[in-house]
Amino acid sequence: MVFWPSAVLMFITECPLLPEWTDQPIGRSIPVELSSELSGVTNAQLLLLDAAGERLASCVLPGASFDLGALMPEVWALEKAAWLQVFAEAEPVGAPLVAIPLLSRQVPIMEAASTPEGRAYARVVGWRDELDVPVEPPVFPDRPPADAEPSVQRAWGELVERMQAEYERQLEEAAEIRELLPLRTGLRLIPDRLVVIRTDYGEINVQMRWDAAPHTAEHFSKLAQNGYYRDVIFHRIVPYTGNGDPFVIQAGDPSGTGNGGPGTWLPMERSPLPHDFGVISMARDNDPDSAGSQFFLCLSREGTARLDGSYTSFGETLSGAGAIRSIASVELADPETGSPVRPPRILGMRLVPAPSRMVRQAPETIDPVASPANRFPR
Repeated sequence: MVFWPSAVLMFITECPLLPEWTDQPIGRSIPVELSSELSGVTNAQLLLLDAAGERLASCVLPGASFDLGALMPEVWALEKAAWLQVFAEAEPVGAPLVAIPLLSRQVPIMEAASTPEGRAYARVVGWRDELDVPVEPPVFPDRPPADAEPSVQRAWGELVERMQAEYERQLEEAAEIRELLPLRTGLRLIPDRLVVIRTDYGEINVQMRWDAAPHTAEHFSKLAQNGYYRDVIFHRIVPYTGNGDPFVIQAGDPSGTGNGGPGTWLPMERSPLPHDFGVISMARDNDPDSAGSQFFLCLSREGTARLDGSYTSFGETLSGAGAIRSIASVELADPETGSPVRPPRILGMRLVPAPSRMVRQAPETIDPVASPANRFPR
């Protein structure tokens, strides 16, 4: 039996779980191997944790390779993303693996609205499953006059009966579909990584909130990893709303015009993550599915609370508050559009292993004097 000292385990930062495939079709085997650093460990555990660190499931790892679906069937029942964290000697080891359930899409229901400054925009007022198609009641033709021929009266009655029967059939079919929603087709496994935004005002480290908007987080991470954001400016800076509340800094368009994107468009996700200081969210036009690469970082809860539910928030800042505030305070050439005199730049982005996930414990008192000003509590 091999027991690794904690001093050795703490140097493992990459995710020690290596799935054979990223996407796992529903009900299939999920082959996973342990990294070579843990190949000799016989006392390791695997915990499934939610965003708050609550334990959803746990098991002892049986060896260097295993079927995750058989070992921990709870992963197939996930309603939102959770974290698979390896523990050895009661200590977390390396970055976690994110388990994302592949579900039918929630489609936004939109209505026209306006900002406090009077600018028109489209607001989300509800959601429906993409497979839950509304069934409209039939519009029956007018009844023939009383003196119409009997054959006409009969034809009208038969048509109404057919229309009513078809309507009832569609209602039954819709009810059967609703019982299966959301439709589950599989599981996606992704190593958890922070996105490090390197600006000429300092670095901003962003934790992806896979549980809130997994597909948006994956889209942004891929753009960051692939070099899309190299030497891209913050083209729009709105330090305050009309009410005087700090609002947003916006970037992500290589053209610098505020009109550009990556040539792909992102379906909007239903994110419960509140827009607060340091939260990152996707910019879009009135079309809810028009997000591409442009994003914004929030400057205050007071200024951005109205964006909740209408924009897809997908991550939160772990460190770099000073950089965010410095960017927000640059001189503006046009306060109306938010165009800066000397636009702050994103020098590049990179992905690094995310911190290990801890099991939730009793909250600790945070000393604001002892805590660095540019740190955010996990």
